[in-house]
Amino acid sequence: MLLKLKTIIFFSFLFFPLGVSAHQFEVISSDFTIIEDPMIAQAFYGNLNGVTSTFQIAMEEDFNLYIGLLVPDIKEPDKNIFAKIYFQNKEGEREEIVFLDGIESKWRKFYKKLGGKNYLWGPELASQNSNDLDTEGVNMIAGDYTIEVYGKENTEKFVLIVGDEKIFDTKAILRNSKILQRPKEDFFGLFILKKFFGQTLVYLLVPLGIIFLFLFTAIAIAIKQVRDRMKHLEG
Repeated sequence: MLLKLKTIIFFSFLFFPLGVSAHQFEVISSDFTIIEDPMIAQAFYGNLNGVTSTFQIAMEEDFNLYIGLLVPDIKEPDKNIFAKIYFQNKEGEREEIVFLDGIESKWRKFYKKLGGKNYLWGPELASQNSNDLDTEGVNMIAGDYTIEVYGKENTEKFVLIVGDEKIFDTKAILRNSKILQRPKEDFFGLFILKKFFGQTLVYLLVPLGIIFLFLFTAIAIAIKQVRDRMKHLEG
């Protein structure tokens, strides 16, 4: 019986999801956002609402930066969206270093499991080795960067993807699920990442089920050992 318990414990840890790939995301609530760690893969869902969306990055060391623009793949999608990346030089002046053109870009269809929705993937700042499954950024020098996302009419909905490092952390899942409590609607008329909430429950329930199985087995073994000892004493 003890051998069975050890076997169960071994397979429990083997399949226990200590962490899952977490693509952090944020629903933009203003036209200015500070990106604290641009190397970590993040998705910012926004609606221009008549103004340009500005993102700020400040790095003290050289780093890799990936930037991508996505729009929802719906009927008559609005792909008239652009992004400019500026670098602040030593004189304190902004210098445009990258221009992402949604009109000239070749948009490709993309299905995001995280939200269970279809998107169109457009212009991006990426290395030549980058692809839809494994994005890879380009090397940037330390300093202050500004990303401005705007559209032809400034009414477009967009997703700004920043960073190429996927993290494996259950804390990110819990953080992402908290965003669902906000009364924000996504591009599809549903609560943003509603499907992801169900996926999050699966990731959380699996380890709880394993723990329950472990406790149940341990209690059963303890009861059997007590009964065997009582029989031995009675004999």
